[in-house]
Amino acid sequence: FFALIVLVVVSSIGGFLAKLAKLPPLLGMMVAGFLLRNIPVIGIAGDISSIWSSTLRNIALVIILIRGGISLDAKQLWKLKFAVPTLAILPCILEGATDGLIAIYFLEMPWQWGLMLGYLLAALSPSVVVPTTLSLREKVVGINQ
Repeated sequence: FFALIVLVVVSSIGGFLAKLAKLPPLLGMMVAGFLLRNIPVIGIAGDISSIWSSTLRNIALVIILIRGGISLDAKQLWKLKFAVPTLAILPCILEGATDGLIAIYFLEMPWQWGLMLGYLLAALSPSVVVPTTLSLREKVVGINQ
């Protein structure tokens, strides 16, 4: 439990420092978590049980996706009922295929593993895009008034 508290505090500090550097706070949090996990001298993030880690990651993803879903305007979505599925499905398929091909050719992975990696990354991209979109909406950027 102590390792989890340390991870939260250090990642919050990393997010604050990234924000001071005019970078997304998520980047600072990710770098802090990466450092806590991979520097052998520190290694405190390795003390977090895999069950807690998996559960907290799933909760975080659900919160991000719910925040994105709540901010949608149902009337606007209905007006754009043919464009929305195209804009939801096509980018995911193309991103997964592109990432997979890059993994296959540049990382020399087998095609099954490369495509799995590509679609895994494509599934995680909303966790980066949704908070950024919501922050732009709060700043009233790109909204016709």
